[in-house]
Amino acid sequence: MEQKKRMSGQERKEQIIDAAIKVFSENGIKGTKTREIAEACEVSEATIFKHFRNKEDLYRSIIKKIRKVHSHELNVFLTRPKSAWDVLKITVLEILREFEEDPSFLRLILYSALEDKKFAFNFIEENMFGKMEIFKKIIKMGIKKGELRNVDPDLAAQMFSDMIGGYCVSQYILKQTKPLDNKDIAETYVDIFLNGIRK
Repeated sequence: MEQKKRMSGQERKEQIIDAAIKVFSENGIKGTKTREIAEACEVSEATIFKHFRNKEDLYRSIIKKIRKVHSHELNVFLTRPKSAWDVLKITVLEILREFEEDPSFLRLILYSALEDKKFAFNFIEENMFGKMEIFKKIIKMGIKKGELRNVDPDLAAQMFSDMIGGYCVSQYILKQTKPLDNKDIAETYVDIFLNGIRK
């Protein structure tokens, strides 16, 4: 009988983080017990505390993991010789794809904001929601190339992030919006953001 390969410490840590995202997004951070996370990844609670001091430490590790992924995406986007329109559209399509496949992180953001200000602050501090840092860099790039007006990149990025974030909550959490093709959604949001609705 073939023996199951034993996980390395880092692999086990990643497994716990992935399980925690799912459980936190279903029960909230305060409503989740470490025992439930342990059951979700079929380990003991002692194993969880071997890798993380407490739930808050585990939560911070979730943020770091997602920030690392987003930082990689940012570097990839900024090396592409495309217009601000194209890069914004590609970014929105990626966000829609991620939340459509797994809305767990989106639910986790909402729980964080409702349950505890310090958890919500962690998301804001790390610029996680709506990939704010990516939007800001794209807008700065567009201004520098003369494609966009000289506006405040932070405020413009916040506005665009709120637009996309609002749609994602409505579509993937509340199920209130009419299902449309993601490409059409991305093009419409980018068009309205960059061109407005004035005739």
